[in-house]
Amino acid sequence: MLQHMVQNIERTTQLVQEISAARKEQDVCADLANKAIQQLDQLIQQNAQLSDQMATSAELVSSQPEQLHASISFFKADSNKVKLLR
Repeated sequence: MLQHMVQNIERTTQLVQEISAARKEQDVCADLANKAIQQLDQLIQQNAQLSDQMATSAELVSSQPEQLHASISFFKADSNKVKLLR
């Protein structure tokens, strides 16, 4: 009977050690998951900022053709006079 109790105590000790090791592994994995989530959050914020910058740039660029057309129209020449210069 005493031998059986010793075996049960040893088995219980082993199980407690396994549970402790598993908990430590879970802690490590949880820390890694938290770090990954923080990095993803930073990337999402950076992407949002870049999207805003791209939208601002697109607005600026979209107005440039109109400005260029207005600038070029100032230099319009009479096609008859251009032919004479050639």
